[in-house]
Amino acid sequence: MNVFFGISSSKNLMNLKEGDKSFWCIYSGYRAQIEDVLLMYFTGVGIRQVYQLITVAKVAERVECQTRGMKTVDTQLAVNLTRAVTVAQLKAHPVAKGIGPVRRNFQETVFRIRPEEWPTLLQLMVDNNPQLETLLCSLET
Repeated sequence: MNVFFGISSSKNLMNLKEGDKSFWCIYSGYRAQIEDVLLMYFTGVGIRQVYQLITVAKVAERVECQTRGMKTVDTQLAVNLTRAVTVAQLKAHPVAKGIGPVRRNFQETVFRIRPEEWPTLLQLMVDNNPQLETLLCSLET
């Protein structure tokens, strides 16, 4: 399973409900697969949503992706976090502060999360949302 970290300055996606479908832009070199996970970080809010990819990366159908030279993946919202993982939490955590999006000050559209970084991000989400532990952990299988 691949895990990606998407960054959105628009809050429109925050209105989606679990099960709703959307899309995201992704670099072709990331080799996104069905059931991969996309963590959605909203500027000024934090990691607030978790999506699963429902298609592999394909030629960009959306102008938002075409203009960046990226491909498109269709997504489905799996989890709306009740309590976001904030930038302050990410920067204060000894492991999380070193992952790509945090290190680069959230300056890209999407990052690939290394396998050794995923448990840290998962634990931060569970710590903030203990009632969602079973659901969040089920994304790994």
